[in-house]
Amino acid sequence: MSRKRSGVTMIETLIALGLLITMFTLWEPVIAIMGKMTWVDAELLSVSTFQQAVQNQVAADETLTIDDNQLVIAPGSRDKTVERYTNDTEKMLRFATKESGGHEPLLLNVAAIKWQAAPHAVKYHLTMVSGRIYEGVIVDGTKTW
Repeated sequence: MSRKRSGVTMIETLIALGLLITMFTLWEPVIAIMGKMTWVDAELLSVSTFQQAVQNQVAADETLTIDDNQLVIAPGSRDKTVERYTNDTEKMLRFATKESGGHEPLLLNVAAIKWQAAPHAVKYHLTMVSGRIYEGVIVDGTKTW
């Protein structure tokens, strides 16, 4: 009489173990690439948030001017300036208000920024510490659509 055997043989176990090791070996570069993409996406999100925060500060009757490579939002209840701030550990853009003398960080890791006047707007050319370059436009409050 022949008896049916069920179970896992040693060869099946070794094949499954080999496939598992191969899968983990191949996934390591994929996970590393995903980590790098997340960092780039976070920087892009920070720059987009910066642009939106500055645009939100521009009221309906305010104009934008450039003074000493700083963006000045005026005339309003208080003049607001977007300025580059650098010390030993920080390189950032920040809001400065003349009324209170306070500062509010806007964007970290900024290597350089250049402002350029345009009709009813100001263009910016932003270089991050990472070397990536971003460009954008802030529209003043007097622009009618």
